[in-house]
Amino acid sequence: MYKSNKYTDNDYEYEYLDIQYEISDINPLIEIKRSDIFTDMQNIFVSTVLKYVSPSVFEHKGRPATHKLDAIFSSWFFIQYGRRYRELDPVIPFSSTKNYYYKQLKNDIHNALLEKNTTDNKVSNKVIHKLKKNLYPFVQNKMEDLRAYLKSPFYTNNKNKLTINKVSYEDYIMLYIENDPYITNNKYNAVLHKDVYAKLLNKAKIYYTDEYKKQTNNADINMLIWCGYYRYFTLKSHNHQLAIPLGLKRCFIDKYKCKIELFASYINHFEGTQQFGCIFYDIEKIFGGRGSVYDITPIRGCYAVNPPYDETVMYSSAKLLISKMKNSNKPIRYIFCIPAWDIQGGIYENNDYKVLSCIEKSGLLVYKKLLPKNKIPYMNFSNMRYTFACDTYFLVVQNEYCDKFNKECFDIPTYK
Repeated sequence: MYKSNKYTDNDYEYEYLDIQYEISDINPLIEIKRSDIFTDMQNIFVSTVLKYVSPSVFEHKGRPATHKLDAIFSSWFFIQYGRRYRELDPVIPFSSTKNYYYKQLKNDIHNALLEKNTTDNKVSNKVIHKLKKNLYPFVQNKMEDLRAYLKSPFYTNNKNKLTINKVSYEDYIMLYIENDPYITNNKYNAVLHKDVYAKLLNKAKIYYTDEYKKQTNNADINMLIWCGYYRYFTLKSHNHQLAIPLGLKRCFIDKYKCKIELFASYINHFEGTQQFGCIFYDIEKIFGGRGSVYDITPIRGCYAVNPPYDETVMYSSAKLLISKMKNSNKPIRYIFCIPAWDIQGGIYENNDYKVLSCIEKSGLLVYKKLLPKNKIPYMNFSNMRYTFACDTYFLVVQNEYCDKFNKECFDIPTYK
């Protein structure tokens, strides 16, 4: 069920969807069950691909084929979140009326073959055909199993018995399930940097309203933090917790009043950020999340756009946001951050880089800056350390109602 909400303040005006899922429970038992379904889906994917493609195609720098295949599957999973396959459950994408979207997955397999100097469209077509045939009905059955699990005596008798305990270390907070037989298994421990944990507590004071407490049956904050962490852990989304330098984000807020990130998570959003786009709206709204970028319609204000570095997500979101900008008669500015994959040695050096073309051909680009990898340290919110990930573009897009853009944030000597 979808209900449209509108947010307005001195700097912003936007609409977002308040999504209510059929399966709305949030607790460790249901999260572990969802994780099991994800793992089963991943196993089907990996075994199907390796049935038609040699493991050597996906092996890289001594890492096994499963490492890259897991990353490809996680990207595919993220893409489904933007295509409204979430009417039933907030974690497992599924629609009762349509099969999954496979175009980007086909491209990923094709590109992997290209990297090994071998191309055969028949191979990627066979993989996609087999997945279309097997994966959807498998998940359909799992959704029925999940409905039955929610009504089982085991679940109803135990869902409220598990509690989340906290252990504090010098730099980290560990949250774990009390009296659980798997307590010694790190799989069930959530480990967050103390600064991230403090940020979440501060945000919950603002956004964990009486209305949301009623929706979550007044769930404990540590329980909600653990459940959100476990979802991201399940998706193996470690690289998705990277973010542009905190000093740059501070400057965006101070100089441009850019206080909303359209792509973030409750873990990696900047504390100074007002609200943020996210994939797990049912949990992350408690910390200022506003749901998927595809469900947010900017009307006025300045927005940071730093999507996951996935071809389909970057292009589709840029195309959609620019379209929404053109439909507004109020000032809107986007500050895009994307990898520079079109420069020498990049994967689009000799091919159309669709997201960059979309932005440059919009007629709304007012500033473009390329920062080489050694000049743009990304913050890893998993450990609160900087890492140099890739050459990066910053592109500022705005409509005719905005003031002239001042590039002073990009002239500072250090981006930390």
